Amino acid sequence: MLAACVPARAPIIDALAAGVAAAGRPLEIVTSRHTFDAGYACSIGIPAPMFGPGRRRFGPDMVEPESIAVPDCEAGAISLRTAIEQICC
Repeated sequence: MLAACVPARAPIIDALAAGVAAAGRPLEIVTSRHTFDAGYACSIGIPAPMFGPGRRRFGPDMVEPESIAVPDCEAGAISLRTAIEQICC
């Protein structure tokens, strides 16, 4: 697995930040030392940040079953819609 490193000022980050703001949520950027599938995309020049609703835990309880509150899902949908509109329109 390769590291998924996305520049802080990448257009996708700006679009996701705008989406989070549109959802009325504070922007939280989390850095993990774990590797993910997004690392391959990043290695070939495609910025692939990890993004989604719910809590962010990268400790020993990382693989516990997760649940996501409905308001968090709604905020995630608003964030993604706004980001997609910003990038694609």
